Amino acid sequence: MFESLIILVVALAILSKSSNWVVDSSVMLARFLRISEFTIGFLVIAVVTSLPELLVSAFAAMAGSGNLAVANVIGSNIANIAFVLGIAAVFGTIHFRRGAIGENAEVLLIITIIPLLLLNSETLGLRGGIILLTTFILYSIYLYRNSNTKKHTFVEVKDGQGLAKNALLFILGIALVLISAQYVVTAAVDVAKDLGISDAVIGLTVIAFGTSIPELATTIAAVRKGKSSLAVGNIIGSCVANLTLVLGISAILGVLTISLGTFSTSITFLVGITIFLWYILFKNKGISTLQGLFMVTVYLLFIITEAGLIVFI
Repeated sequence: MFESLIILVVALAILSKSSNWVVDSSVMLARFLRISEFTIGFLVIAVVTSLPELLVSAFAAMAGSGNLAVANVIGSNIANIAFVLGIAAVFGTIHFRRGAIGENAEVLLIITIIPLLLLNSETLGLRGGIILLTTFILYSIYLYRNSNTKKHTFVEVKDGQGLAKNALLFILGIALVLISAQYVVTAAVDVAKDLGISDAVIGLTVIAFGTSIPELATTIAAVRKGKSSLAVGNIIGSCVANLTLVLGISAILGVLTISLGTFSTSITFLVGITIFLWYILFKNKGISTLQGLFMVTVYLLFIITEAGLIVFI
C-alpha cells in the first residue's frame, strides 16, 4: 500500500502542475487565435479531456457491453456538472458573462435529451451514432463561427510570439493530465482494496469518477486563476462531447444494447442536475459557493443511491 500511496501523491502533484500549464497555454492560444476563452475551453480542452470517456465507452461498445458504455457517459456527465463544477465553485465563486454561456447551457439541456430519445428503443446503432456525431460537428462549427471576439478583451499577441512555446506546453500539459489521471485512478483503487473497501464502492466512486479527473483538474485550475469562462466552457463542452462525440463513436463501433430500466435513477439525476445548471447559468452571472455545495451534495446523493444504500426511485 505504501508504494501505491507514493504513486498517488506523485501523480496528483503532476496532475496539478500540468493542469495549470493547460490553462495558461490555452489562454495564450485563445488570444492568438482571437477566439473567446469559453470557446477554446469547449472546442479544445473539453474534447481532449473527454478522451478517457471515449476510450472506455469505445472499448465497451466493441466488447458488446452497451450498458457500460452508456453508464460511463451518464455517470461522467453527472460527475462533471454536480461534482467538478460544484467543487470548483466551492474553491471560489465562478463569475462569467451571462449571455453566451447561458445559451450554451440551454443547448446542453437540449443535447442531453437527444441521446435519451434515441436510446428509448434500448438500442443505439450506426444511424443513431451518425446523428450524434453530426450534431457534435455542426454545433462545434456553429460555436467557432459565432465566437464574438468583439465582446472580449484580448492582449495583443504578435504572430509567432510565444505561439510555439504555448502550443508545446498545451500538448505536453494535456498529455501529462491524461497520463497522471490514469495513475491516480489505478493507485487509488489499489489503496482502496488494501483498506478493504468493496469492489462495488470502488466502482461507484473511484472508477466512475476517474474518467472525470482531467476535467476536475483543469476546471479547478481555471477557476483559481480567475478564468471562469474557460472552466464553464470546459464542463459544458465535455458534457456535450460525451453525449455526442463519445456516444456517437461508440454506437458506430458497435450497436449499444442497454436495459433502460437500469438507468432510470441515473437519467433522473442527469436531467435534474442539467436543468439546475441551465437555470443558474441562464439566470445568474455566477455560481456561488452555496450553489456549489448543493451540487456536490446532489452528487453524493447520487453515489449513495446507486450504491443501494437508499432508494430514491
